[in-house]
Amino acid sequence: MTWKKIFELFGRRIRIKKNDESWQSENFYAFVSPLRYKNKMYLEDKRVPIGIGDMSYYLYLGPAEHDLTVLNEDEYMLFTDSESFFITRAERIYVSDSVSYIWAVLKRVKEEEQ
Repeated sequence: MTWKKIFELFGRRIRIKKNDESWQSENFYAFVSPLRYKNKMYLEDKRVPIGIGDMSYYLYLGPAEHDLTVLNEDEYMLFTDSESFFITRAERIYVSDSVSYIWAVLKRVKEEEQ
């Protein structure tokens, strides 16, 4: 079974949109889950007590066909049916010489930021 098929079966519906609304991707499927840091790992140098996570950061695993690494993070956002995200970091994950899937860290957009 391919990653793309796994994302289609178990992932959330996603679309990429340019901030000026001049372009939007077709819907596709990817995994988007909250990052829960529990052991002295910090984002933005913000310290949190062990066991308490900042629920505004999310792990993204998505199909290689939607390469977030080539997008300017200031110009594009990801959308699910209920949430919006900024792309904070993205990397291609390779198997042999080909891209298998895209790994990224997303930051959830709060209502007042939209």
